[in-house]
Amino acid sequence: MPRHEKTTECATGIGSKVAKKQKVKAGKSNIWNPDVCYNINIVPEEQKTKKKSKQKSKTKPSSSSRKEATNVVVSTLQLPPPPSCSVEVLRMISSNHLRKQLTKLRKSHRNPEDAADSSMKHAVMAVERWFMRYFLQNPVTTDEYDADPVIPCPSDDMEIDPGFVKDLEAAGDTEEAAGTVVKTFYKLSKTAALAISKKRKAMSECNKKSLENVVVVHHRHSCDVMLSTNKKNLLKINPVHYEKLKVMYTRQLQRKQLVLLSNEKEVAAYTTFDVSEFHRRLFCVLARYHSIQGHGFQAACTEHVFDVLHTHFGVNLECFASPLNSRYARYCSAFPDTDACFGSLGSFFNFYPTAGSFQANPPFEPALMLAMVQHMERLFSNNADNNDGPLSFIVVVPGWKECEAFQLLQSSAYLQTAVPIAQSDHGFCDGASHQRRDRYQISPYDTFFFFLQNDKAVHKWPIKDGAISELKVAMAHGVPSPSMQARHDKAGRGTSDIARGVYKGKKSRATGDGVMKRKREELLLKKKKRQKVMSGIKIKTGS
Repeated sequence: MPRHEKTTECATGIGSKVAKKQKVKAGKSNIWNPDVCYNINIVPEEQKTKKKSKQKSKTKPSSSSRKEATNVVVSTLQLPPPPSCSVEVLRMISSNHLRKQLTKLRKSHRNPEDAADSSMKHAVMAVERWFMRYFLQNPVTTDEYDADPVIPCPSDDMEIDPGFVKDLEAAGDTEEAAGTVVKTFYKLSKTAALAISKKRKAMSECNKKSLENVVVVHHRHSCDVMLSTNKKNLLKINPVHYEKLKVMYTRQLQRKQLVLLSNEKEVAAYTTFDVSEFHRRLFCVLARYHSIQGHGFQAACTEHVFDVLHTHFGVNLECFASPLNSRYARYCSAFPDTDACFGSLGSFFNFYPTAGSFQANPPFEPALMLAMVQHMERLFSNNADNNDGPLSFIVVVPGWKECEAFQLLQSSAYLQTAVPIAQSDHGFCDGASHQRRDRYQISPYDTFFFFLQNDKAVHKWPIKDGAISELKVAMAHGVPSPSMQARHDKAGRGTSDIARGVYKGKKSRATGDGVMKRKREELLLKKKKRQKVMSGIKIKTGS
């Protein structure tokens, strides 16, 4: 039984036409646009009331103040303390261990008849989906030092997540076995989360973060990022992404930190660039996103799409992104402790803009998508109550007709238009493009662009046919070229959620053994063909 009730839009063939001309050289793609930045006013919480009263007393505000008022976020621009690299390594190891334990638990609870069959269908993305649903219901705040942002710590009396059970059932487990596996897995997850919490406390007490030395080895097409004391857990990043994060980190350090003093003077504080500190931050963000895995959930629209959205609709911020896949300098992300130093404003669910134009491409998890739509509806309602400025959200979601979020978007009072794009006519940027050669992947489903706008946004950013046509062409640029797709299929990348991918498990080693094995097989095949040709020539010569 299929997981989703998918829409079936008619393909136009534009995707294959653009893909045949697609040529993206390694390290040459324009992965981000630093010139597009969401402007915010940094206002300390204690001065919020005072500033509002002074604004009311002014009868005619200046044009500059009116412009700034459209993008106001009450917050402070203070970078959180750097996470511990050793803790991130433990978190990365623990998350990988949990996934392996889930497989072992499923094997131990299989029926005797099924156990005779050595093959077992993988529960693709089951752990990652549960992680998202858990933290959606149990968000971690900066004040909760004991709570882990990646590994859930369910209580003993927590009810079993029905979505987790359904994912295991879809992989072939019985309902009873899936329930037992999930209960045991909860205990393992709690043990891992408590161990990480203990490690964090120990690192904070002994203050060994400054002693953590991160080594970065630059190669032609990649950079190796590792701890000097633990080179086994090596992380990869492309040179172009390395330079991107370096610029983002430098700009964040140099950004003015506006502090409203008692005499209402603004003070700009700057900090110097420290390469060692940058490498520690880089290691932490790579380890964090390696821990959550689920690269399909990290897929993003192509750079061509963002350029069209910025040009025609004034979009300058992504509601769901990361330092690795963001197009703009400002964005919302799931982990402010690791991402804030690279321009993140924190979680979208803690983001309350009064006006502006935003793009939202959430992870394709129904519960998360539903929470996103409900948060947007509240923002529109607050905007109408306060008579604020133009507010626009361009939402990118798959064509899942049974999904409640999809249905709410279709019936939203703020919906201006919905643009469907057929599955074969578009693609996305790979969620792991920061460590892979090929940047694009084909979309597994039809994709819908929902344009949610209030009346002021309709007048400021009108939706024209020419802009929609450009948007469809831009989405077609995400279709991988035939050579890209051939490498994708041969490597076995992808899952049931990623089109045309066949899960073959992890590679035995990350040193290119699979590539060398394939080359040896190809050479052996060529040798056999040559021998057949030579034997045919000998037969003809002999006769």
